[in-house]
Amino acid sequence: MTLTIDLLANQGEIGGGEVMLLNIAEALRALDVPVRVVAPACPDEVVRTAADRGFKVQPVPGSGRAAYARNLRQEVARRRSRILWANGLLPALATAGLPRRIVHYHQEASGAQSVAFALSKLGAMRVFVPSAAMQERMPGTEVLHNWVDQVKVKNNPAIGARTRIGFLGRISKDKGILTLLDAMEELQAENPDQFELVIAGDSRFVDKAEAAEIGAALAATPVAVEQLGWVSREVFFESIDCLVVPSLVSESFGLVIAEAMSAGIPVITSDRGALPEVAGSAAAAIVPAADSHALAGAIAHVTATSSESMSSEGIRRWSEYFSPDAGRRRIANVVASLEAESGPKPVAIAHDYLTQRGGAERVVLAFHRMYPDATIYTTLYNPETTFPEFRQATIVTSPLNRIGLFRRDHRLALPFLAFAASAMRVREAHAVVSSSGWAHGFRYDGKALIYCHTPARWLYLPQDYLGDERGLKATILRFLTPALTWWDQRAAAKHGSYVGNSTVVRERIAQVYDKEDVGLIFPPHSVDTSGTQDPIPGVSEHVADGYLLVVSRLMPYKNVDKVVTAAKLAGKQIVVVGSGPEESRIRSMVDGVGFLAKDLTDAQLRWAYAHCGALVTVSHEDFGITPLEASAWGKPTIALREGGFLDSIAEGVNGVYCESPDPHDIVRAIERAEQVTWNAEAIREHAAHFSEERFAQEIHQAVRELD
Repeated sequence: MTLTIDLLANQGEIGGGEVMLLNIAEALRALDVPVRVVAPACPDEVVRTAADRGFKVQPVPGSGRAAYARNLRQEVARRRSRILWANGLLPALATAGLPRRIVHYHQEASGAQSVAFALSKLGAMRVFVPSAAMQERMPGTEVLHNWVDQVKVKNNPAIGARTRIGFLGRISKDKGILTLLDAMEELQAENPDQFELVIAGDSRFVDKAEAAEIGAALAATPVAVEQLGWVSREVFFESIDCLVVPSLVSESFGLVIAEAMSAGIPVITSDRGALPEVAGSAAAAIVPAADSHALAGAIAHVTATSSESMSSEGIRRWSEYFSPDAGRRRIANVVASLEAESGPKPVAIAHDYLTQRGGAERVVLAFHRMYPDATIYTTLYNPETTFPEFRQATIVTSPLNRIGLFRRDHRLALPFLAFAASAMRVREAHAVVSSSGWAHGFRYDGKALIYCHTPARWLYLPQDYLGDERGLKATILRFLTPALTWWDQRAAAKHGSYVGNSTVVRERIAQVYDKEDVGLIFPPHSVDTSGTQDPIPGVSEHVADGYLLVVSRLMPYKNVDKVVTAAKLAGKQIVVVGSGPEESRIRSMVDGVGFLAKDLTDAQLRWAYAHCGALVTVSHEDFGITPLEASAWGKPTIALREGGFLDSIAEGVNGVYCESPDPHDIVRAIERAEQVTWNAEAIREHAAHFSEERFAQEIHQAVRELD
């Protein structure tokens, strides 16, 4: 369905929210979405700027905000076929109760405004805020990060001998200008004439007495101060060596931080609101708000050490999260989800079983974030052993789920899963199916996109699935294989739209199911390196940083035992993260050489990646997401030269290969990896090609092509 969107301005002058409105308009136009900017006729700065950029505009008459709100509602109510994007509290209130409406807040509700905010979002399709920090304080909202154009600066050798510390914004107490001045005076006392304070901005909208107090403090300070007034971002950033954002209030975003990172300017920020979220710990120094001594120490440290790594990390972070390209990707995902919501065709999600925490389950979580209202159909669901985010979803299970033994070990249900899968009925018009052998056999009333992690491993690669198992499970599987193969082939024949998660899986699908034109969409990594880190009890005390890391389910085909043996041969410490049938054997093997941990929180897993030297994975993987998770942390991977690793590893960039899972081959690969000077930034850039935004865009397109 073709969307048409009206972007409703909050005011006639251009402020931060209106800059974002125009950015969104540009992103929508790039996606060929018809867009109209609706804004006050007086003042008309937004109307004129939008028209100059080639957008359709609709000036709304009226003197004052109340008249604008009243006339705005009359204007947009006549055009019911359009989606309304209310960019701020006033248009959100003015359009409350109207259908097909998005609400986009840029400032947090406070005091009496809270009631207005609550009323303004009633019935909205989506409610956006610019940061996770604001989302925490405003339940029921979604994060849509702001973005900025890159500020390109020239090297300015004429800046002078002093190190110039920059402040940009409203010159007021709540923005921390006096805290910054106290810090500068402390530095001046320790190192006279080494630093200079450069201020851009003014005291508009600041109480006269407060502005006078700040002016007197600036006039009396022994610190060299230059006040530029309002100047262009290029002029300001060319005039400073380091930006300080010392705000004392909970900021909803941190636009100036994103701009500084785009220019490669090192950043020091307070810990209030979304400022740390935007800055990131690797691209900025973060200090407690109102602590001038800590701020002085951070300024001294950042300016005394090489700022090259902080500058390059800042540019990388801006490019990945806050650049126009990143913004367009986010808007593309919003548009795709709006098309799904606006059309008459609901979408369902299907998966084999939700009983573990693996890469396939992370893909289902990505589907769930793409289609948050979609029902998830699965044969078995154990909330205790899979990702906690599934608790927020609507999940439909088969009758097998009533049997606790099957929920705890899905392999025990193998003789019954074909019957259970055949009985699962999905009535929605479209379904995105995450399948490794069972979900593609559900009964679909509509059209299904089969995202295949592999054709059933237990049927076509039984040695990988069972390993050296020779007991009852292997006997049962051999007995059931002919019937299950017939069932699996029959299920595959019903679907024309298969997508493989790797090159090798795409080839396997074509061969096993005799399919032509099999698609290829790489799965996403979902690592958030800006989140908190919690040490793993036992590991942080007994294992030194730089250890070898294994993150894997403990199944025979994962070859974790071979990696542990290799670590012993190489004299390396190892940390294994995972659980599964091999757990007791692996635990005994790592004794004396490392540690086995399971059921980690996301914060603990972040710590494990951050403190390792390299990831090792020599399993027979269909794709293998863990190398990309390690890459997101700038860590290299030692991987088996086969399967999905051929897609996720660029040799010499983010990892090295070993030729077999033999422990001696693994040792040789470890030694080769130690001889490489790894570029953490290049490793992270490689991981960025496998982002969830890219994945969502490609899946949405594949679903649209089902019709």
